[in-house]
Amino acid sequence: FAKGRKKFKLVVLDPRFSETVAKADLWLPIKPGTDLAFLLAMMNVIVREGLYDKEFLSKHTNAPMLLKDNKPFKVWDVNGKKVYLVYDLAKSTAVEHSQAIMPALEGEFEVDGEKVKPIFQIFKEIVANYTPKLAERIADIPAETIEDVAREFALKRGVIDTGWHDPKYANSVMT
Repeated sequence: FAKGRKKFKLVVLDPRFSETVAKADLWLPIKPGTDLAFLLAMMNVIVREGLYDKEFLSKHTNAPMLLKDNKPFKVWDVNGKKVYLVYDLAKSTAVEHSQAIMPALEGEFEVDGEKVKPIFQIFKEIVANYTPKLAERIADIPAETIEDVAREFALKRGVIDTGWHDPKYANSVMT
């Protein structure tokens, strides 16, 4: 642990001063049960500042999948595999994800007379509401600290480990 420890920064969110906290570079004594507010605020910063891997999201996830009224738009099962549409910016039309050259992550498009948006666009709209200032009031962690942790997490390819404890709060599974 000590040898590899020099290669990363350890940030711990925990209301208790634990053994892990004793080894941390930064301890954030978060208010119990408010981890989700903190994480949503981190997502707000990462998305708002564009600190995510756009190419990975567009090519290797369902982030460009088109939704209508927050429900999948034209998804079907082909040989046991889900096939869904994305809006291809290169072709200016909706195509199967596997056929897309430049799947759109953001925007609103008209496909077959229906207004649709990529999942990531909707995600972006949702996390815009969860600001670091809001999380500061909920989690008792300064907004500036949340922003700094989010930037460092995104830029240095951070990892979240939820620990080995059983869920203790209603939002534990979502967290």
